[in-house]
Amino acid sequence: MFSGFSQQNPIQKEKNKELTLGTLKEKIYVIPEKFINKEVKKKNHKVIFIAIGFLIILSLAAVMILFFNNKIKEFEGDAAPTEENHDFDNTNQPIADESQNQNNISEEQIIAETFQNDQGIAKGSIKLTIPAGALPDNAKVKITAYPREIYQNYDNKMQIIGSVFFIEPNVALLKTVSLVLIYNEKDVSITDEEAKDFKIGYFKDNVWQVLNTKVDEVDRTFLSASVNELLNCEYAIIFFPQEKTLIFDNELPSGQDSDRDGLTDEEEKIYKTDFLNSDTDGDTYSDTNEIVGLYSPISKGGSLSTTGLVNLYTNPIFNYSVFYPSSWVVQALDETNDTIIFTAVTGEFVTILALENPSRLSALDWYKDVMAVIDKAEIEKIKKIHIAGQEAIEIPNSEGQTIAYFSREDKVYGIVYSYANKVELNFKTTFIMMKNSFKFN
Repeated sequence: MFSGFSQQNPIQKEKNKELTLGTLKEKIYVIPEKFINKEVKKKNHKVIFIAIGFLIILSLAAVMILFFNNKIKEFEGDAAPTEENHDFDNTNQPIADESQNQNNISEEQIIAETFQNDQGIAKGSIKLTIPAGALPDNAKVKITAYPREIYQNYDNKMQIIGSVFFIEPNVALLKTVSLVLIYNEKDVSITDEEAKDFKIGYFKDNVWQVLNTKVDEVDRTFLSASVNELLNCEYAIIFFPQEKTLIFDNELPSGQDSDRDGLTDEEEKIYKTDFLNSDTDGDTYSDTNEIVGLYSPISKGGSLSTTGLVNLYTNPIFNYSVFYPSSWVVQALDETNDTIIFTAVTGEFVTILALENPSRLSALDWYKDVMAVIDKAEIEKIKKIHIAGQEAIEIPNSEGQTIAYFSREDKVYGIVYSYANKVELNFKTTFIMMKNSFKFN
């Protein structure tokens, strides 16, 4: 080991030391300090200068590489943000990746509501299943339940089944959500085949619109739909009367129907529709369905009441109103106004009656009591329907008439289609239109 340079004789030319390692001896020569120090210092300075220069060159090269690399990326349009060119306030910055906004993703939600009557019986239910991330900006959805009677007379194009549910506010969904509506089967007298035609609908701009609906194969009261937008409006299960449902039991055949749309040619005349075209205004709804629903068959989206094809009759004594064809003649039987007759050019006519019901019986019980109906076979022919939000019964083809009765307070009202000895009926659809338009003021 070197312990340093000898200080005993600095000007000596040479000093010999012996290093003995076992039997091996080696001579070591010590160079005078004055010579060693100068050469080492000079060499050290050179090394330092060379190292510094080399580092400077490397630094410059690195800077140039980074500079040109960033320029190339900027030219290609995908330069990554750095602290120098990125504004960390994202208020006005587009979100490049959904992961940057994970904190604002809405959670999965299930919103349910049920409407019950005064006796606590459930009349209808709704369930909205909203997956995580479906609501923008964590929007809040609210559902309010109402009885169907409040809305039934607003639009008779479709029969409301169960209850009505108001959803708010308008929400443009980021994901599809599941909407389920359920009705009380005891409230509806229909066949399984008719139940297949039930739809989930929403009431927007005074028109019922239909969603793509699935009716459960096992439980027909369970209807579902997938939606991409929640509208600030009413949702309900609705039934659009199809042509097959306009047929009376034990019916007489209809008159001539050239385009087979459910409107006879006589009705096509009074509604000014094309008797060779089942959809005169081309809005995808048949002329029959539009008239039954109180919509214009000759103009898209219009109301039947604004076409001039029908007039509105208002009874000043019994406080009801009803549409009737403008070409028909209307007259009261006497000053009591309890019997109003609407007559067509063919001699067929519709009568509206206001009858006493002091015991306030239901329409069916009143009919069985007043008409002394006890025959079970006759009772089974009676069809249960709804008119003006009231439960009603319909007795088909009874002595040249089809009659519908419904009760309200201490009165029973009857709407009667009379065709006497005719073998073909010309105004089946008009009779249904009049029933649908009837309402209390």
